[in-house]
Amino acid sequence: MPFAFDYLVLVFLASCGVIQLAALKGGLRGLYLLKTPILNLAFGLALIVIPFAWFFVSEPRNLSDTAGGLDGNQQAALYVIGSVVGLLSTLLITSLRRVNNRYKESSREPGLDALRHSNYSSALRCTFRKLWTR
Repeated sequence: MPFAFDYLVLVFLASCGVIQLAALKGGLRGLYLLKTPILNLAFGLALIVIPFAWFFVSEPRNLSDTAGGLDGNQQAALYVIGSVVGLLSTLLITSLRRVNNRYKESSREPGLDALRHSNYSSALRCTFRKLWTR
């Protein structure tokens, strides 16, 4: 079971890092965990590289599922769980960190483009408000 937990931590951290790099590439400042793009780039890369190095260097991981490794179904389930938790925690943390970064009504960008100027919770709230008033 510790092998499964280690894999879950690897996927969680790496997915957070990939989200940071994707937000940087797309200019979605509302998803930045850190304030500046260069710090976000370094942090995103570190969230990908360090967990992989820790996972594969800390102990032998090339095990078959009959010898204590994870079978394909377990890996798939843990990957989905780790990725979803990584996404949700990124959205929650960035929304809490940038509470004052409200959605600018004048820009009215739809969808993910709203994250260029606001945090996720503000953009979501504005989208629901627009849908509700139709």
